[in-house]
Amino acid sequence: MASKFLEDGLQTRDNPASRFSLLLEARDLAVLGGGSEVAFRAIEEPERGFLFDARDVRVATVTGLARTVRGPAAALSLAPPADAVSGVAVADGWFKAAARLSGPVKEEVLCHAALLYQRALPGLRATERMKVEKRLEEILKAGGPGTFLPLGRPWS
Repeated sequence: MASKFLEDGLQTRDNPASRFSLLLEARDLAVLGGGSEVAFRAIEEPERGFLFDARDVRVATVTGLARTVRGPAAALSLAPPADAVSGVAVADGWFKAAARLSGPVKEEVLCHAALLYQRALPGLRATERMKVEKRLEEILKAGGPGTFLPLGRPWS
């Protein structure tokens, strides 16, 4: 269903409001079904043709997609880490998941991993901190986000 809404949104050229609505509905349906490629494509298209800041929509998309994943890893990722070391473990999982992805989906997952690493930094010991700083450099070299999201509160 999400793919159909995406297709209809891409083909709608004469009614910008309908186009925008169809694309965002495609994103919502894709998130519910765990379809990351369709979800992010449905965000990219409005960014090209409309004046709209998609950052909040992208974060909501990653969060929504994470909820569609089943099992203990998903629950761990959605619960706030108990401490900085746990935060790094969750970030490592996101970083490893990004290795299997490409395009804007990979960039969003790397961005999320970078945010989790940044939040953990203040509570880490020197050796752990060096590992995380190296990982953040890897994310930048891999073509990840040029600027990371704001830090927010650390786990500690």
